[in-house]
Amino acid sequence: MKSLRRMTTIWRPLSATALVVSLGGAALTAPAASAQDALPPITDAAPLNTAFFQQVDLDFAGAQWQQSDQLMERLGFPDALETWQDELLSHHGNMGSFTEADFDAVTGGEAALVVSDDAIATLMHVQSQMMAEMSGTPVASPVSLTEGEPLGVAMILRASDADAAWDYAQSQTNAFADKNDLEVVSTPYGSGEIVETTGGEGESTDDLDAPYDALLGAHGDKEFAAGRAGDYIIGAATAADVEQIIDVIDGNAPSLSESEPLTQIAAELPAPALAFTYVDAEAIVGALDADTVATIEAMQPGLSLADMGSYSGLTLTAVDEGFRMDSYSIA
Repeated sequence: MKSLRRMTTIWRPLSATALVVSLGGAALTAPAASAQDALPPITDAAPLNTAFFQQVDLDFAGAQWQQSDQLMERLGFPDALETWQDELLSHHGNMGSFTEADFDAVTGGEAALVVSDDAIATLMHVQSQMMAEMSGTPVASPVSLTEGEPLGVAMILRASDADAAWDYAQSQTNAFADKNDLEVVSTPYGSGEIVETTGGEGESTDDLDAPYDALLGAHGDKEFAAGRAGDYIIGAATAADVEQIIDVIDGNAPSLSESEPLTQIAAELPAPALAFTYVDAEAIVGALDADTVATIEAMQPGLSLADMGSYSGLTLTAVDEGFRMDSYSIA
């Protein structure tokens, strides 16, 4: 069973975001500053079943970041972007792990975190089981993932120089493998390539609460996968997750850009933006099993998850007046 311990730091804030920001989506509706004519290009690489999508602009020479630099100067921080870059390169450069060429390679485009509806449903299932265990209720069948099963969480990078970014990703993977006595396996897949670290001994789960121990396991704690297809670099816990993204990039699986609710929401939000977030709470609720729904509703008397499904978007933009956030939801 693939260890998922390292993903909990991502999953916990995601569950809070999904429940607080999106499940009550109708209350978040706000007028848009201007129409968004196009989705972030990176949505073309995200699977259609993505329930949580967060894109960040990495084009620091672009209008949004230049406007941000001007706003920071008004606050008394002149040349904030340049200062931040210099400090980043100075810190990591002293360790020989990150050069100016590396910085140029991985920036200039955009990055996104994508989480599937099944991944969030699994997390909520695990949390409901944990609450049941704490209350003394027996759990008949703890959640677990089998070897080769996708986790449903991945990072996607669309860099200014995909070749250089992929070279950097491979060099970092090899360095990590050498440090942790792992093997690196490279295999072609579709139009791209996947590199995967194998041989991790994992960590003990004695310190984990049930049923997290059943889900997180103790095998392969340091194993992960990275892939490249076209202009995109992918990082994930399992090779199966990378394969799913490459399938989308190759046109063999539908992409998030085909989502009608997302298209409607994006048209109501300003563009370009520093960050764009989309939550499909309808898919999350639909992916929950009956026992999980009953447990969550029992913890929140009067709550009906069936009424909480919505589609929500949120943008952070830099405008002349300052930084602003806009949200739009479809109940």
